[in-house]
Amino acid sequence: MVRIKAQGTALVLKEPLSFLGELDINTGSITNGEGKGQCIVDKVLVYPCAKGSSGNWRFLVGLANEKNAPAAIINLERPGFTEVQGAIVANIPFMCRLEKDPFKWIETGDFVVVDAANGIIEIKKRRES
Repeated sequence: MVRIKAQGTALVLKEPLSFLGELDINTGSITNGEGKGQCIVDKVLVYPCAKGSSGNWRFLVGLANEKNAPAAIINLERPGFTEVQGAIVANIPFMCRLEKDPFKWIETGDFVVVDAANGIIEIKKRRES
């Protein structure tokens, strides 16, 4: 059964992400691009879309097997089938093409609950210090 609800701190990337070319499977850290040095482990990962290889599904599964996967994924655009396949096999809740642009209301550091079965996203804004 696929997990349909998850929660975690948001990591928001404005650029597309390549699982195969920009993530370290052993650490869950982004190695290149906008989020370089950021860790996706147990985060609600928000980005426009995936880029790159049809092997993204295997990389998502590999991240899950290493306990380095995101808690959930939110995409602005409709994903390719390989990304959806990976999320299903890796048991990662996945939402896309939301009614409202997630980049306008989710920021890195916000606490986010993703209820994919009901199409609900709850956000608790981070507190500025």
